[in-house]
Amino acid sequence: MRVTVMNLATGKERIYMGCEPEDAVMAAYAQAHGDWCTWLYSKYQKFARSGRFCVSCGDWTAFKRRVVL
Repeated sequence: MRVTVMNLATGKERIYMGCEPEDAVMAAYAQAHGDWCTWLYSKYQKFARSGRFCVSCGDWTAFKRRVVL
């Protein structure tokens, strides 16, 4: 699955392949804070929030499924 994650504060986008949107936003959040230890990203789960259509972690947000705008 290809997930586009956007930083709502800066407009910066990152693309993640092979993961779910929930994992992609946690990865973007962690990497923005200098944490590249991917096997430990589950510790950021406490910062993740999930809504009906999107998931976010800090300023990073992604749609849960493919959406046509």
